[in-house]
Amino acid sequence: MNTTDKSRTEAAAMTTTPAEKPQFGITSRIAVSAVFAATLVFGVGGWAAQAKLSGAVITQGQVAVTQQVKLIQHRDGGIVSAIPVKNGTHVRKGDVLLQLDETQTRVELSIVRGQLQQFYAMRARLTAERDGDATV
Repeated sequence: MNTTDKSRTEAAAMTTTPAEKPQFGITSRIAVSAVFAATLVFGVGGWAAQAKLSGAVITQGQVAVTQQVKLIQHRDGGIVSAIPVKNGTHVRKGDVLLQLDETQTRVELSIVRGQLQQFYAMRARLTAERDGDATV
């Protein structure tokens, strides 16, 4: 080989560009976005299908009888704790059809009783101030 060919080969080796980086084009972006969206949809959908959520819902229901449909609805709502009647049971006026859990009602009652005691104390204090009493 002659020196001119050798120097040309070396110059060509030096001027070649390194391997080009692959471009992150629109097709790749769409594919990545589609995979992300599918993962999000299936992840949230799977969670929604498997999650156990608890809570009370105020609703109304219908009790079907042989002659007519009776609409029943609790005034405040609550959690049903027991249903003492079974399908096909004959019921009379005054029979208990379902029982609501009393926990929430008892808590609210104790709060209202506490507020009532506070109002009694405030009334006694204001009366004592009005009348000029030294004690309540």
